[in-house]
Amino acid sequence: MRATTSAATSPGRSRQVFAWLTVALLFYVSWEALRANPGGSNMGQLDKLLHFAAFVALAASSSLARPPARRQPMWLLCAWLLYGALIELLQAFVPGRDPSWLDLAADGAGIAVGLTLAHLLRRLPALNPQG
Repeated sequence: MRATTSAATSPGRSRQVFAWLTVALLFYVSWEALRANPGGSNMGQLDKLLHFAAFVALAASSSLARPPARRQPMWLLCAWLLYGALIELLQAFVPGRDPSWLDLAADGAGIAVGLTLAHLLRRLPALNPQG
C-alpha cells in the first residue's frame, strides 16, 4: 500500500527546502547589502520596500524550515533583527552606503510580516499534512 504523503511533499522535505532557501537568501541579501555603491543610491524610499521584502522572505523561509510550533520563537525575531542591525552597522564602512534607522525599521516590519505569513502558510495542507 502506498503512503499518502510522497517524499516530495513530506514535512521534513519541505523544511529542508525552506532551510536551503533561507541560506540562499541570506547570502544574496548579505551580498546586496554590503557591496560597494560608489555612485550613491538613487533609489529614494524604494530602498525601504526592498528591505521589507528581503526580511519578509528571510523570516518566512527560516520559520518554515523549523518544525511546527504553536508560536513563533522570540529568538527567531531577535536573530533577524540583530542581522539587520549588523548590516546597518557594517554599511557605515562600505563606500556609497549609509546606515539608517528607517532601514532597520523596515527590516523589523518585514520580519513581523514574514513570521505571520509563515504561521498562516503552516495551515495549508501541503505544508502541514497532519492538519
